[in-house]
Amino acid sequence: MLLELDVESTEIKFADDWPAAKEVEGSVVFDSNGIDVIVRQANLDEVAVQDISVFLPFQKGKLDQLQVKGSIAEEIDNVLTLLRTTSLADSVLQPFESWQTSGDFLGDFQLIIPLIDETKQPYLSLLLDFNDNDLSMGNLNLPLHIHSGRLEYDTENGIENSQFQSIQHLEVMPK
Repeated sequence: MLLELDVESTEIKFADDWPAAKEVEGSVVFDSNGIDVIVRQANLDEVAVQDISVFLPFQKGKLDQLQVKGSIAEEIDNVLTLLRTTSLADSVLQPFESWQTSGDFLGDFQLIIPLIDETKQPYLSLLLDFNDNDLSMGNLNLPLHIHSGRLEYDTENGIENSQFQSIQHLEVMPK
């Protein structure tokens, strides 16, 4: 380890099209492998985040990608609304462009954003556990209430290995 910093009540800005992370509490480690940021908690445009790992690995002396891993325990519609304001809306979020949801979700995600090679697309892996949630896939005109289930998605394979139990078709999506 070359340098370790503890941060508290700090603001971090990743890119111009991303909202600043505010009230960040965590640590930043600089070493020969790269920059590792552990976010214990933060506020990202009114969405509370916690236990997020951000890693920028050194590749041939350069920081060529941003890797973000973490868990979701939040109203997913708030998360999607936030992410749709970023450059991810034109890439990894395209399949979810017309989705609307309600209720809190639990899940895990991994996001890899290339920083140097503009020909590479971002990568997203997402596991979402449903527990009495509403989901409307607008492009399919399919409003559903899902009592329980798991959605597994990644940008390379799409939706796979997903299982849902007790799905109810809704006439309209509740507000």
